[in-house]
Amino acid sequence: ASAETFEQVRSMASSADEVAIPGNVSIEGIVISDCHSMNNEYCPNLSWQRVDLGLNYRTAYIESPDGLYGFRLVFDSIYSNRLERGQLVRLNLSGCTVTREKDPERYTISGLPANCVTVLESGCAIPDKKKRISEISDSDIFTFVKLQQVEFVSKKGSYLNIYENCAQSTF
Repeated sequence: ASAETFEQVRSMASSADEVAIPGNVSIEGIVISDCHSMNNEYCPNLSWQRVDLGLNYRTAYIESPDGLYGFRLVFDSIYSNRLERGQLVRLNLSGCTVTREKDPERYTISGLPANCVTVLESGCAIPDKKKRISEISDSDIFTFVKLQQVEFVSKKGSYLNIYENCAQSTF
């Protein structure tokens, strides 16, 4: 498979919003999500007591080794997504689709089977990308960014999901 850069794969979808990836193309990237996470994807409510976690289990995120670009990956089945954070992987994109979404601009590669993944190395350091909120752009979507000088404000007390007085009185 010919190795392409993230930018080259993104450019495949520049003329159309969804394109079948031609030929035998591969990319290498660092996994920034984890297959065990329950917080990778929007999970719609099917009813008041049931949530569809299917897309969440099939979704992973990788970024280029330089940290500039990222892709959302959607695997064919929940058993195909076995990527763990910090793995350097090579993905064979033959038969896959790249989709460009606008406003904000972001890219998804879908149709990934389990056998398209080759783990090259585990325990890789994720590029250390630090930005202020005002510096974030569309190219940062699906990449790992550490926010600098950020403060979370909560109008109703503690940011934690507990009543602090109760927790403090138990010690």
